[in-house]
Amino acid sequence: MPIKVRFNEQALREYIEKAKEKAIIDVIEAIDRAFKETVNYAKNIPPDVGFYDQSGNLRGSIGYVLFQDGREINSFFQGASQGVNTGRSLAERIAQSQQGEGVIIGVLVAGMNYAVYVEAMGKDVLASASFRLVPEFKKNLALIGEAYGLKIKLI
Repeated sequence: MPIKVRFNEQALREYIEKAKEKAIIDVIEAIDRAFKETVNYAKNIPPDVGFYDQSGNLRGSIGYVLFQDGREINSFFQGASQGVNTGRSLAERIAQSQQGEGVIIGVLVAGMNYAVYVEAMGKDVLASASFRLVPEFKKNLALIGEAYGLKIKLI
């Protein structure tokens, strides 16, 4: 006796596609929250550990961009306009150089050309904050997993 399908295959495909799109949006939001938290942490490092920002440009150049399928979907930069413009420009150039179909790219930068020098002098510009990015993302992804009834573990 043959098995008969009693559901609409097209409706099932549409349901699966919508679920996939929702999951992608949730993951992008988890990435976005992790980057934003990391940037906020970096911008709030006390000057005695970090650096004294006389012009505001270095702190303003700290930020991120998110790209999906070669298009910018979000970014976060705040502060002195020269720093913001420099940081955003660098992050966008890096993201665009890595673009591709089905690819989500996040780029975290301290965009001023002297950021590396400040770090080399023993001041914390972005180094300690960058170590927080992956744990923050893992935490956010675990929360998404809970919402879907899944236990997600990234090692």
